[in-house]
Amino acid sequence: MHPRTARRVQRVVLWAALALSACKATQWEEHLDLSVTSDPVLAEDTAFFAGTDFGVLHHLHAMSLATGVEAWRIRLRGWETYTRLATDGEVVLAASPEYLRAFSARSGEPLWLQTLDAREVGPLEVSDGIVSLTLGLEGGDRELLLASLTGGGPARRLSLAARTPVWRGGVRVYLGREDRLEAVDARTGQVEWATVEASGARRVLPAGEIVVAVCPSRLVGLGVGDGQVRWEKSTDGQVDIRFREGLGCYAQAGMVLAIDLATGDTRWHRRVSGVVDPPLMLDETILIHTAGGLLLALGRKDGRPVWSLHVGPPGMYAAASDTHYAWMGSDAVHVVDLVRREPERSIPLERVEQGDPGVEGPGPRLGIGGRWLWLVDGRTRLVVRSLEP
Repeated sequence: MHPRTARRVQRVVLWAALALSACKATQWEEHLDLSVTSDPVLAEDTAFFAGTDFGVLHHLHAMSLATGVEAWRIRLRGWETYTRLATDGEVVLAASPEYLRAFSARSGEPLWLQTLDAREVGPLEVSDGIVSLTLGLEGGDRELLLASLTGGGPARRLSLAARTPVWRGGVRVYLGREDRLEAVDARTGQVEWATVEASGARRVLPAGEIVVAVCPSRLVGLGVGDGQVRWEKSTDGQVDIRFREGLGCYAQAGMVLAIDLATGDTRWHRRVSGVVDPPLMLDETILIHTAGGLLLALGRKDGRPVWSLHVGPPGMYAAASDTHYAWMGSDAVHVVDLVRREPERSIPLERVEQGDPGVEGPGPRLGIGGRWLWLVDGRTRLVVRSLEP
């Protein structure tokens, strides 16, 4: 065994059902004897992630969220690193440049395999029984793979230009071609409609009966079934809009704006200084973390301030649910209980040793899935915390 791996094994720390007095939450963490190569995905009571032993052996891991005990581990085929995972709760998908593989989420039993022969793999998504995966090929070409979640076939591949963005929305896939936006039926691979009115789209948000295309200096609302323009709204540049239950929200020029996604009409606007990140849409409020360290909640209906809390400056990664907000600072992950409006105990960060030959993967990441917060720190440390009181 590699001596650095041996030290990691000796450092395994597992706190199962540890009651933290400051936050009244269960937390466990493990210093793994491998490098985490994918973001974890959560389904019910299990966390799934891919890992590698110095880039030689690759495994898919399933761990209990409640205890951190490994439920099962599967050896993955091939030499290439698995960097993309997805799950619908019943099936877990793992993708490397060589293979796309499907397993039973409950037992880890292999279900099917697709050979990819790609240079790199992009976003992997599954919804409505259809798997979509972006592939980077030699020479800069790209393809979109569409396959059935049951059996993996029949698989279809659509050619993409080097910079064609792809967005998934239910049974449709939206392709941002250079001169048009296309809506493709993910079940058949056939183009349903195309429009030049949303050419240059940098993001597409399927929102019920409306598809919002974020284009340079404008937002365009399109009918989801026919691609016809329902409304158009000018912006001061590239904006990042979030939406929930028919309401879209974005920030520009020190102003937070909320629009009706069905009509494009502005519901309300409010000036907020220091807005850096896009607003977060919650059940009753819109959450804003300003550059000055203010966490501000605005009412969804009218934009009026509901509450505010000084929590410190925002970080590179953030995650939120209706009950909690977390972000990664320079030395810790900070957590705020949005119901009690109080900070919880922070999670100190660790750093990877410089020149560590066993380190590869996506780097530090943070997410919230259901009632669980997860953190990959230093690529070998996995932390899970319950967000229940």
